[in-house]
Amino acid sequence: MVRLRSDVERKRLAGLAATASSGSGMGTGLYSPDASRRTYEHLAKLAEALLDANWPVIVDAAFLKRWQRGLFRELARRQRVEFRILDIQADPAALRERIASRAMLGTDASEADLRVLEHQIETEEPLNRSELCESIQIPAR
Repeated sequence: MVRLRSDVERKRLAGLAATASSGSGMGTGLYSPDASRRTYEHLAKLAEALLDANWPVIVDAAFLKRWQRGLFRELARRQRVEFRILDIQADPAALRERIASRAMLGTDASEADLRVLEHQIETEEPLNRSELCESIQIPAR
């Protein structure tokens, strides 16, 4: 299975190495609404090319907005492949701890910090009824 990671592809689109700091703030630069749309559209194009080549694909992204999930649902429908949302269930305290640990290492492509996590928690669009039917809930460890 090929894993497409939004953090890596977002930086690749900007000509940055995966672990380089973009210097972007929340909602700006690489994380502006336009840049996020380009990133998800790019991920969809990559996923489609891989599916055309008969590779199974997992797209690793936050998918906080319904339009983002819908983009891939529609791709799966066109490609006639199964679509699933892996809904990772994690306690916010555990997420905060992981972000702090990841930041100390400084070796991950993600630039998310605690402010980003809090913003994501506040603004995410929960799965709707049809999305829940397409999801697999996975408890985080």
